[in-house]
Amino acid sequence: MNILLVLLGVLLVFNSSEPLLIGLGFVLVIYTVFDIYNGIKPIENEVEYSENSKAIFEKLKTKIEQRSEIEKYAGIVTSAAIHIAKSDGRISEKEIESIRHTIKREFQNEVDEYLIADIVKLTKEEIKNFSIEELFGSLITVVNLFYSYLQFAGWEARIELTSILFTMIYEVALADDGSVSFVEETFFNRLCAQYSIPTNFILNIKRTAEYNHRIRNYKSNSNYQKTNFNEELKNSLKLFNLNENYTLQELEKSWKQFAIQYHPDKFHNSSKEVYEMMNRKFIEAKSAYEFLKKRK
Repeated sequence: MNILLVLLGVLLVFNSSEPLLIGLGFVLVIYTVFDIYNGIKPIENEVEYSENSKAIFEKLKTKIEQRSEIEKYAGIVTSAAIHIAKSDGRISEKEIESIRHTIKREFQNEVDEYLIADIVKLTKEEIKNFSIEELFGSLITVVNLFYSYLQFAGWEARIELTSILFTMIYEVALADDGSVSFVEETFFNRLCAQYSIPTNFILNIKRTAEYNHRIRNYKSNSNYQKTNFNEELKNSLKLFNLNENYTLQELEKSWKQFAIQYHPDKFHNSSKEVYEMMNRKFIEAKSAYEFLKKRK
């Protein structure tokens, strides 16, 4: 139902000349996005926490409590990503490198690399002998810590930071060979269910994670310059859910839907660090939009 309301709102905003209908469209979009966020919360009494799975909460909190807002988020995301990497039994170097890369990409130079290394080490040590149930319980305590800090952010930023958290977790699951194992997929889907993440939100998260993974891989390829155009085309099309025969009208429609959700003007009430991070994400997406527009 949420996705239908969003689409109806977008339709009214961009296909109506009546101010009243345009206003109604904005109300629908804002209300539905807010409703999606309100649905993102833990389901109580469905996870059994052992003392082991609770321990990491206090240790992680102590590690980050004197850090900046952005470093708090980055540290928690790092620990959560280590959990899903461990879910299939082992944490690979590719997964560790993916964590470093995603943290650097999303938070730029605002995060101490030594902090991230310490949290990787701390989390690996804490969860090394966990059963899958203990691992899941530990992950939930880590994500709950994330949401305890989010209560101080504006609701628009809360939605976007939730998206970043889940996208980065899934991106790490893709790190080994570009696909997610059955165990990791089940673990991730269970996490989404625990926080009542809407299905359309999950699909968007997975699509974005796959896009980020492909972009990183082709840019690290020694033949990057030769493959640049074709790869940029493929990844840009995937981001906006278009095929190669897209029309300008289809591109504009997809771009406007993206802009409504992610435009940085929505984050002026958030902290400077959060605003700048959202602005970078918007600029990256706009670059893909301009690329597809010039191709036509």
